[in-house]
Amino acid sequence: DFDLDPAVVHLNHGAFGVAPRVVDQAQQRLRERAAANPHRFNRVELPPLLMRARKAGTEFLGLGPDDAALVRNVSEGVSTVLAALQLRTGDEVVVC
Repeated sequence: DFDLDPAVVHLNHGAFGVAPRVVDQAQQRLRERAAANPHRFNRVELPPLLMRARKAGTEFLGLGPDDAALVRNVSEGVSTVLAALQLRTGDEVVVC
């Protein structure tokens, strides 16, 4: 299901972003749609796709539809969470 070198034993290929072929193919189709008409894709097509992805993710996690948000990267997610906290002098944030 993966485009990995069969001559190598891959014990942890997930840590490096290797996706199954079916996922790579779906990503390629989306990249082609976006490249063909970027303005339309980002303005018209992408918002409902993001809503579907969020819905699928919240259902998978057993959350309500408004209990999660998609962010562009980890930094944006952490910044969003920290901004929502009402931290006061002396509060501590512990990261493991």
